[in-house]
This record gives sequence, structure tokens and C-alpha cells, in this order.
Amino acid sequence: MTNRTSATFRLLAPVLLGAIALTGCKKDDQANATLDLLDETTAELVKKVKTAESPKKGVADAQAYLDEHKGDLKTKMVALGELRGFELSDDTTARMEKSLTDNVVKVQSLQLDLMSATLSDKSLDADLTKLTDSYTNAIMP
Repeated sequence: MTNRTSATFRLLAPVLLGAIALTGCKKDDQANATLDLLDETTAELVKKVKTAESPKKGVADAQAYLDEHKGDLKTKMVALGELRGFELSDDTTARMEKSLTDNVVKVQSLQLDLMSATLSDKSLDADLTKLTDSYTNAIMP
């Protein structure tokens, strides 16, 4: 390298590193916004089932809520799945793994919570299976 090239590199290196760092932060922001949406959607879905006047109504309300929101959620989850590890910080990657696991467990736990009701009501069982399958399909790209 010539002295001039070396001097230019020394001047531009911090700018380039800063741009790379800002790009990483933007991907973290995108990932965190999607994870916030996932957390909110899951919480609302579970709340609708658990607080309804009957399990059947709760599952129906939750399915309607999911149907209304799953397009946007799926689009954002696909985009999240396309991010590469180097585009996210370690903290965001860890949050993503935890959030996905926790949210799937919350929705799948509805089947355990409603087990006695679904044993005697095959229609409820089918509706609950549809809900959990729809949710899984919406969040797994």
C-alpha cells in the first residue's frame, strides 16, 4: 500500500465500521419488532381462549383473531427467518430463540389446558387443533 492509500484507508475504516454497526442495529430493530409482534399476538390469542365464557367460544375468538393477524405475522416471520446470524447481535439471536420456544409452548399448552373439554367435545378438539396448526404455520417460515 502506498502512503496515500494507507492514509485513506485509516480515514475511511472508522466510517465503514460505523456503517456496518448501524446496519446490524437496524436488523436487530427489525427482528425485535417482529418478536414483539409475535409476543403480543400469542398473548392475545392465549388470553382469548383462557378468559372466554366457554372453551368453544374462546377457541373460536382466538381463531378469528389469528386469521385477522396471521398474514402480517407470517410475512414478518419469513423476513425474520431470512436474516443471517451475522446480521443480528448475540442478544437478539438469544431473544429470538427464547421467544419462539416460549410462544409455541404457550399455544401448545392450550391443548393440555383444555384436554378434559376436548375429550368430550370432538368439535372443540378439531377447532383447537386447527388453531394450534394455524398458529404454527403462521410463525414457522
